[in-house]
Order: sequence, then C-alpha cells, then structure tokens
Amino acid sequence: YASKKVGTNDKTILSVMRQDIPRRIVLFLFLYPEHSRLEISEDLEKPPTTISFHLKKLIDLNIIEKRRLGRSYAYRVKNQKEVYHILILYENSLSDDVLGPFLEFIKYVIPDGIPSSYRNRKKKKDIDAIIEEIYKIFPHPYHV
Repeated sequence: YASKKVGTNDKTILSVMRQDIPRRIVLFLFLYPEHSRLEISEDLEKPPTTISFHLKKLIDLNIIEKRRLGRSYAYRVKNQKEVYHILILYENSLSDDVLGPFLEFIKYVIPDGIPSSYRNRKKKKDIDAIIEEIYKIFPHPYHV
C-alpha cells in the first residue's frame, strides 16, 4: 500500500486500479481512447453488461468520460495526465504482473498517450497482446 500521504482523488484512482476489470478498462482506454462499450467488451472478452457496470462506476468516480458517437458512446480516460501521475507516483503500491510493466511503458514510451508502435495500426490489439508486448520491452522479474 501507499506510504505517502494520499489525497481523496488519488485514493479513488488507486482503489480502482487494484480491481481487475476496472483496471483493464482504464489500461485499455489509455491505449485506445474513444472506444465503445461493445468494442471494450470484445477486446477484454467480458460480457457487455459487466463492462457497462464498470464503465458507469468509472464515470461516477470521474475517472473516465463518455461522448456520443452516432448511436453509441465512446469512452476515454478523463484526465490522462493526472491518472498517469498518480499511477507513477504510487507505482510501488500498485505493481503487479500487469500494472508494473505498464507503468514502465507509460514512463518511457508513451508520453502523448499512444505508443508509437501502435499509432499507425489499422487493427487494434487486445489488451492481453499489448501486455505481452510490454513484457518483451520491460520484462518483469517474475514473468516467465
């Protein structure tokens, strides 16, 4: 857990990033902003109802936002720089097999929010494939 003095907003973000599905949604939206509930559901291989529940929770917590895109909504991380800052500031309390390498990826590879290796791809990768790519760049000592 975080040893520094933690603000209210920091606590909210930290608590979300400790939960599997909300964490995966936030990480997905960092890499692929402006995606619909259905696209998120397909990429994370979770039922749309589960994704809806967590998206609503993340919106209520002011972590993500949605905007209308035709007949559906697109979602994105609301304050990316603030969330980046909190993730990096408290990385020791968050690091695990998924988040640790992602934080390294954030700090060194994606200053503008989209990895250069993914910018020009027409077909997006699922979050698991991205995490595997991250492990290739920043191997985790416990990842085999």
